[in-house]
Amino acid sequence: MFGDEFSQPDPTIVVITITPRCSLSVHLPPTYPSKSIPIFSVNDSDLSTASIASMTETMVGMFVPGEVVIFNWVSYIQDILQEQQPSANATLKSPKQETLTPEPVPAHFDLAITTPNTSSTPIILHGDIIEDRKSVFQAHVAVVKSNSDVKAVMSELMSNTKIARATHNIMAYRWLDAQKGVQYADNDDDGETGAASKLAQMLHNMNANNVIVVVSRWFGGILLGTDRFKHINNAARALLESTGIGL
Repeated sequence: MFGDEFSQPDPTIVVITITPRCSLSVHLPPTYPSKSIPIFSVNDSDLSTASIASMTETMVGMFVPGEVVIFNWVSYIQDILQEQQPSANATLKSPKQETLTPEPVPAHFDLAITTPNTSSTPIILHGDIIEDRKSVFQAHVAVVKSNSDVKAVMSELMSNTKIARATHNIMAYRWLDAQKGVQYADNDDDGETGAASKLAQMLHNMNANNVIVVVSRWFGGILLGTDRFKHINNAARALLESTGIGL
């Protein structure tokens, strides 16, 4: 998963180099991930003891028995390091974020008017806006029962200029071919690293099926850290629960 950034000095110990000055050391107990949280330490000479203690407390809270957590820990540490260095943000952001001028988003999109549905495209429903520090999040869901449905939904969403201009359109879907007894699922971060896998995991945990969910994020110029993942999943969950699609 981590390539050259991953080393294993012992069968039960892994060390992940996150930056040249920061690493995560993890001891994997025999009952991980079914029961026990790994024993871990964050090593970074530039971070204060208080900062590392706060990060450690958050990381402990991220562990859920039965679910792997190391990838999420690495993503969380990367977010913290980025926010600890505001002067370097301009070089860390993608070119799309550097040149983006945040666009005011209406409190309610009337997307049904600007994304006309065709007979061959599943009906797409759109959720309420979540706004935090000028970033805006909105979920979109539809019933899908084939890869063609997935492509049709994405094509229709991208035909809407506001959605197409979003900084990220994070997507996950699950559909079941009942005749073959095969479950199909996939996800796409669209540049928001780690977001789509969390969205896919949420669909799995909700036992959702025959559904595609896309969450658009319009970046407002202020980094949100791990809060962005919370907003992405909350926007999707609220729309799934309110519509009942896939549940």
